[in-house]
Amino acid sequence: LGANMASKADVWNGIWMDHFASTEYSGHDADDPAMALSICYEAVFKKRGLGDCTLYSPTAFLLHRPRAYVEALTWCQQGCFGILTDPAASSCERSCVTGVGMQTLKENMDNVTVLGRVCDQVRASGHIQACLNGAKGYYSFAMGGKFPVARCSEIDVPRVAKACKR
Repeated sequence: LGANMASKADVWNGIWMDHFASTEYSGHDADDPAMALSICYEAVFKKRGLGDCTLYSPTAFLLHRPRAYVEALTWCQQGCFGILTDPAASSCERSCVTGVGMQTLKENMDNVTVLGRVCDQVRASGHIQACLNGAKGYYSFAMGGKFPVARCSEIDVPRVAKACKR
């Protein structure tokens, strides 16, 4: 890796993605959101890859409970506020919600209505954009281009459709 910070970030991204996507982890360990998220804050990791860790954390829950996106939002809130206080808890939750948006679009590329309804259920209104940003980031990764603004009109929740166009 040498001094190339982008490569180090990519390694941490992969580590956390693999950690939360492992089938062994996605079992009953995902039932306790505070325990699942606590690894992101272990002193030994010195907060390396912290954003990726909290981003991928809802994957464990969603592998255990397929398509339970709204419940995953609650899981994020309970986990982050179970181990942290503000402002760190809000930051953790925002990142986790971004991961829920990412996973929602990944599994519903042909139906962004699902994404709109999930993002509408976030606890904090400021997290709507985080949810959408996760979806847009996944789209960019998977499709190699920006999320088409025209697809925002497929969202049947007006405030989320409006936020999607930003």
